[in-house]
Order: sequence, then structure tokens, then C-alpha cells
Amino acid sequence: LGGTWVVDAFGNPGADFLDLQTAIDQTPAGDVLLVRSGFYEPFQLTRGKTLLGLAGDVVIVAGSRVGPLPPDESATLANLRLSDLR
Repeated sequence: LGGTWVVDAFGNPGADFLDLQTAIDQTPAGDVLLVRSGFYEPFQLTRGKTLLGLAGDVVIVAGSRVGPLPPDESATLANLRLSDLR
């Protein structure tokens, strides 16, 4: 099982990362990124991870890219408001 990390653009207590790309880059494949409410810069996801917006929070990300992923990995994105996903 992978680890679980909290991403919070506002740096509130309990946050491990302030931005998505840093969290993606610094965590291994298979990990879960719990994303708190906020506006986030575009990211590129090229490893299998789960990005999960926390229930009730509004997470907005524009202009991001998913893939290509290694053949044995998959990505899951849920509860995120994405626009212009590539």
C-alpha cells in the first residue's frame, strides 16, 4: 500500500504540500494525494497515483495533463473540478 499525503494551497495545519506538482513529483507511484479546497496551478501526472478532492471542498485545477503512464500503473482523479484536462 502507498502513503497518503495532504495537499493544501493555503498551508493549513496537517498539510504535507502546498501545490499539486510538488506533491506529485515527491511521492511514489501508488500514493494517495488528498487535496483540500483551493485553486491549483496546472500539473502533469505521469505516474500512477490517486488525486482525491476532500468531500465538501472545491478544488479547481485548469490546464493539467495526465499521461502517459507506465503500462502497469493507473491514475485516479476524483472530486476535483478540472478544466482543459489533456
